This record gives sequence, structure tokens and C-alpha cells, in this order.
Amino acid sequence: MKRVRTGIKGFDDLIQGGIPENFSVLVCGAPGSGKTIFALEYLYKGAKDFGESGLYVTIEESPDKLRDQAVQFGFNFPALEKMGKIAFLKIPIDVHSFDLVRAVEAAVQRTRAKRVVIDSLSILDINSGMYSIPVKVMPDKDRFYSNDTMQLRDTKGDVGKQFVYLFINRMLDLGTTNLFITDSLQNEGPYLTRDTVSEFACDGIVKIEMKEFGKTMVRTLEVKKMRNTKIEPGLKTMKIEQQGIEVTEFSY
Repeated sequence: MKRVRTGIKGFDDLIQGGIPENFSVLVCGAPGSGKTIFALEYLYKGAKDFGESGLYVTIEESPDKLRDQAVQFGFNFPALEKMGKIAFLKIPIDVHSFDLVRAVEAAVQRTRAKRVVIDSLSILDINSGMYSIPVKVMPDKDRFYSNDTMQLRDTKGDVGKQFVYLFINRMLDLGTTNLFITDSLQNEGPYLTRDTVSEFACDGIVKIEMKEFGKTMVRTLEVKKMRNTKIEPGLKTMKIEQQGIEVTEFSY
């Protein structure tokens, strides 16, 4: 099985050297936990160190803010953008029936991206009523739809969950290795995420948290799931250093 190395120091050792190719991995955590930095480094190291072009799809933050955040760690995205190795795609939140999947697909084809980041599923869940999504039709005369796109209908208050689940599955058709950023729930319960479905639809889950031990705040990382992979279980310490993220054995 071919694996995609993230290049994040100490992380790939937890998952047998990298993420299996064409996997969808959920990166969940509270705001400010370090999810965006994790995703930015995944794309930057992929383009700079492993020759794999990347696409950052942002629904909330502007590309300029992401570039400014990245430069703090020496991630020179503008240089890689000029070389055609990195691209940012800003998704509108106020255009009705915007075809999100086709927009991402076109950007992937244009940039020949091998790695994609979606930031974030939380916003897509909230704003799902604005988007349309391709659906697969029956290959014979008994097909159920007259065309291959539809606007999801909110029949039981679950349109956001339906959209998120379908979107993750459609992204697998692109042949890219994808990170999906989302917010985690603060209270312990049966679900990790606000949408409650992405954790089941994705092949892997990386959970990042800020934990308090006495008077000490520690940023932790745990690989909760990675299919076809022997993972190293348990909490790890995730440090955000001057040159990016470092994952080490848990300590505080």
C-alpha cells in the first residue's frame, strides 16, 4: 500500500510511515487547537519535500490570512503558488446552488493536486442548504433523476449531515489524499464531531485537543482511526514550534 507522508515531525511514525493514498482523514478539535497549522504543513511539506502539489479549499478564512498564518513557520506558500505547486480555492457562502464538488474537481484538475485540504466541514454542515451536489444515476431507463445534480432537501432536519456524508464520498472520486478539518464537541458523548457523520465517513481520524493538567495546558494529538494501518495508540504531545508541528511522547 502506497503511503502519503505528511512530513510533520513525529506524526508519520504513528501510522506506519504515512496516510494510505486516496484516504480521507478527519482532523478534529476545538478552535485554536492547531488543526489549520496541521493542514497547512501537510500541504507545504507535500509540495516542497515530496513533489506532490496541493489544494487548500477554504470556506471560512481568506487565502491571505492562511498565507500570513503559514509564514510564521517559514512556510512560503506564495513561492510555491508561483511554481504551480500550491493553490487556494475560496468557496462562497452566499451563492445559492453552488456546485462545490465540481468547483473542487476543476481546481484539482487545473493544479494536478495530489493532496487536498477542506476547511471546514463544520461550515459546510451549517451552510449546506446553499450548495448542490452531484448524485449518481442509474445506468438504465429506470434511473431516479433527470440530471446528475440535485439540491438536498431538508425533510428531517438532517440535510447538513446528508451533505457532509455525500461530499466526503464524492471527494474520494478525485483520487487525491484528503484532510477534512472540523470542530469537535467539547463534552464527552457518543460523537466526536458536530455533524456526527464525518467520523464514520472518513478513513482516518486525528483528534487534537487542549488539555489542562493542574496549572499546565498541553496540546495533545491522538490518532483515533486509520484504516489498513497499525496505529500507535494513546495521547501524544503536539508542540507548535518555530518551524512547524512536532509530535512527541506524551508529557506535561
